[in-house]
Amino acid sequence: MKHFYTTVYLGLLLIFNTFLLLSVQAQEPVISFSYPGGLYDTPLVLRLSCSDSLSIHYTINGNNPKCSDLKYQHPLILNEDLFTSSNIYTIQTCHDSLWYPVTSIQKCIVIRASAFNSKGKQVGETTTNSYFIKSLGCDSHNLPIVSICTDSVSLFDQKFGIMAINKAKEIDSANYLQKGRQWERLCNFEFYEPNNQGINQQAGLRIHGESSRLVSQKGFRLYARKEYGNSRFQYEFFGHDELNSYKHLVLKPLKDGLIGEHICTPLAKSLNVDAPAVRPVILFLNGEYWGIYYLEERIDAQFIANHYGYKKNDINLIESWSGLVIDGESNSFKQMMQWFYQADLSDEKAYQHACSLIDIDNFIDYYCLELYSGNDSWPLSNMKCWQANGGKWRWIFIDGDGCICGYRNMLTSFKNESYESTLIITKLLDNQDFRDRFYSRIGYLITNEFEYKKTIKYLDLAYETISNEIDRHISRFGTPSSRNSFEFHKHQYISTFMYYRQLYLSKLVYYVYYCNDWEFKIAPRESQQRFKYNPNKRKPVYLLQMAKQFKDWKYVKLYRRYIKLYYKNERSRIKEKWKAKLDKLL
Repeated sequence: MKHFYTTVYLGLLLIFNTFLLLSVQAQEPVISFSYPGGLYDTPLVLRLSCSDSLSIHYTINGNNPKCSDLKYQHPLILNEDLFTSSNIYTIQTCHDSLWYPVTSIQKCIVIRASAFNSKGKQVGETTTNSYFIKSLGCDSHNLPIVSICTDSVSLFDQKFGIMAINKAKEIDSANYLQKGRQWERLCNFEFYEPNNQGINQQAGLRIHGESSRLVSQKGFRLYARKEYGNSRFQYEFFGHDELNSYKHLVLKPLKDGLIGEHICTPLAKSLNVDAPAVRPVILFLNGEYWGIYYLEERIDAQFIANHYGYKKNDINLIESWSGLVIDGESNSFKQMMQWFYQADLSDEKAYQHACSLIDIDNFIDYYCLELYSGNDSWPLSNMKCWQANGGKWRWIFIDGDGCICGYRNMLTSFKNESYESTLIITKLLDNQDFRDRFYSRIGYLITNEFEYKKTIKYLDLAYETISNEIDRHISRFGTPSSRNSFEFHKHQYISTFMYYRQLYLSKLVYYVYYCNDWEFKIAPRESQQRFKYNPNKRKPVYLLQMAKQFKDWKYVKLYRRYIKLYYKNERSRIKEKWKAKLDKLL
């Protein structure tokens, strides 16, 4: 009964806020700012103006102004005196074990102003601008800045706040764990490039993610809706090669300095795999520094509609192997899975039917990418696929937080994971034509898109863009533990993984394809070998065999890399001994 009354309360509150919003936005904005929001080198003198018959009241803490708030009477000097004193960063928003308290943070200046008539009634919408003054220590380090402002009650109220722990309840029912439209709050969203181009509009705000809900730096989701003033976010957030209009956006926090996802996402976009556009940003919440985030497209039916031109209602989007629906319906997906359970794909007719159900080329690239990345959060979870108008199913690369974290043997995982999550791939591998296509494609990718000289560029870019900002992020959330840890993780783990992954993946694919006939008999301990620390001191002849089969000299180069690394003392002798054989190989 208590939950029933809480739901009713939230519903009525949402209706009231929506009605209030509509009544306010039915009128044009009436307040002018002498300077728009954005990045500035030195403090400004800001002037506000409106009709002489109205008075202006403003706030500096992100809250929506009321008639009882500060009255604008003279120009405002944008200096430290206008930093918010609310200090919302001190409000605990997660369990004690995950809370990271800090004594001070960087702030920007937020001015939210509204006009009121002589009766104290608001006229027109609230105007919001955030100012980032470099001489006051608010430097973006060449990253875009996002500023989100909303009433504190929308964030921290025990009943209404989407970030509140709600101490009256058990921790597993905290407000930040709640989902759905009833937990969406009105906010003002600003996005500024380093050159001050950007966007400023009202939007809906929700908490986003699963594990990120539990920590201090939570993920957020942004919704453009007509009732908020704009039905789209009209801006090229991700560059000229991407879209310039979005319905939904996501802000994902930087987790422990792990950026495997932001290496694999651009890699996915170079393959036949759908993936969201991503960009690192700095977030300020109600004028207070909230760290490094990644602005991303939201993966839903609107994402598919935006990129492929389908109508949203014609799209089915699934987020688990059991057929959990995000948009549309799941009957066609469940029927397909049921068919795969019973099908014998060694039969050519059955295989051709499978090819009519799924986009085989997309499916192969999707699996090749996941195999390369060693994603330890897959395939049991983090799966999304879609179809439109009853067409073929396609897979999307999502949530790669577990990518490039270890040398996991994803091939043997086909038998170790639940059968439901590996059903399609294991059935398809019963067909010789699919095995040949799969082997040929992953062989090509190993020496091309997965080649270290190409993938290292994604790593360098991912680190360089946030490197100058990482110290401030560390002091805010304590993760990663230090800059040294941040740099060590890059060079010792990620770069090493990417350097050896070609060799490692070649070995796995060759032995599984040739030696075991795709029976996945590699022992788990062997699958966890790290070539750098546990070399088997045997020449990787499989690389020469793959070079011979694929007619690709890059496998020979990979072989020579191995020889150079592990036989340094014998390099000159090895070079002479094998030179003739290598030259005759092809």
